[in-house]
Amino acid sequence: MIESKPIYHQARVEIEALTPHGVHAGHGDTTHDVLLVRDANGLPYLPATGLAGVLRHLCREKYGEQLEQELFGYAKGELGQTSLVQLTAGVVHNQHNQPCEGLLNEPGHDAVLALLLQDKPLVRQRVRLNELGSAAHTGKFDVTCIPAGVRYSFFIGYWSDESGREHFDRLLALLSSAGFRLGHGTRSGHGAFKVNQLQKASWDLTTAQGREGYLQRSRSRGSSEGLADFILIESADNALKAELQLKAESGWRVGGGEQAFSDPDERGKVPDLVPQSEARILWQGDKAVIVLKQPVVPASAVKGALAHRFAYHYRCLTGQFVNSEASAVEMDNLQLEGVKELFGFASDSDLSGAAGALVIDDIYLDQPVVARQTHNKIDQFTGGVISGALFEEEFFWQTPLSLSLNILRPERISAQSREALKRTLEDLCEGFLPLGAGGSRGLGAFIAQQGVKWSDQGNWIEGYDSKESIG
Repeated sequence: MIESKPIYHQARVEIEALTPHGVHAGHGDTTHDVLLVRDANGLPYLPATGLAGVLRHLCREKYGEQLEQELFGYAKGELGQTSLVQLTAGVVHNQHNQPCEGLLNEPGHDAVLALLLQDKPLVRQRVRLNELGSAAHTGKFDVTCIPAGVRYSFFIGYWSDESGREHFDRLLALLSSAGFRLGHGTRSGHGAFKVNQLQKASWDLTTAQGREGYLQRSRSRGSSEGLADFILIESADNALKAELQLKAESGWRVGGGEQAFSDPDERGKVPDLVPQSEARILWQGDKAVIVLKQPVVPASAVKGALAHRFAYHYRCLTGQFVNSEASAVEMDNLQLEGVKELFGFASDSDLSGAAGALVIDDIYLDQPVVARQTHNKIDQFTGGVISGALFEEEFFWQTPLSLSLNILRPERISAQSREALKRTLEDLCEGFLPLGAGGSRGLGAFIAQQGVKWSDQGNWIEGYDSKESIG
């Protein structure tokens, strides 16, 4: 305890993953590119350093550097201050919604833990397409993730004086921020969480009652003894949001699936091409239910289509057209300033880079209408089917799609970038920007009858005008 900071605040936080996530170990194995960080039981967890880093970054973005340094400490030459915030690692919950603390005896007997003990509970295949629609060089990779629905619990502690109570509440408010995302790929749909339960208490160690309460506080993440429920007020993010209610004109499919949704035909054959699906954990009270085949639209599939069309509109607005005399840098859409500020960029040469401002979540579908279509390839000389070119495709038929986008730090986005994004989303709403596979043969066209709903500072407005500062 610091003598000038005698009051200890503690919060017990339970969060649930809305999308796949994972804190990665920074290395792969012989078959996959990226593996997960694990604890002594072999289970994935959320390192306290990662939680502290995310909260510290959000604190600086929302409240400024002064409060960030006061809460999390700093070191500047001979001056410095230790962090007043203390965090514990986030441990997973078993199928009975109990945090798994300490060494476990036969964790594989629990259905949820057995899934998480696998080397690759969930693998997402990723590919980056170039302007020609083919895979970019070194743009094919995969990532190992933890399925959506997994729950974690951790503690947040804070030492303060009497005036610091408000600071702790402001720190907890960051848990409901749109920018609170953990692990890898947070701009590609991964790492979104919601707070299921938040309880807190404070003890003044200058009083006998406070010292006794502090000594008797529970160290278990599964215990609420001595803590009171705290209603977390949704954080008023400085974010620009867009919401689209899309209806497919016909069929659509985001590829990469391995399990068919329709039954085999009379010959026992399943479709050759199927939509993507993956495992997900759902909760019925304190009982977990594992769904092994949940249809999903990865945010990366939407983000890629938006990025390509955004680059087109941005070039039109800024007059950066490509011609025969353009250099390789001028032809590279990833080098456009608008693409960098909205979608982020990485640079291996000088280790610089920045996360994108656009955040999209994965979309899970409930009971989509499934259809099948047979394709073949005709020999232009004989008019017959080419051997080996007959295949069947499974897709969703006129299934609606709810798409939400968050633009963090919108004040840093240029007027040209805002207008380019607005035009891109209008193309999507009018059916001019197909999503998923088969866009060249009629699949993936969506229509939004109500257009794009924009919000600024949490207030929904229609027809957000981003052209106020465009010359």
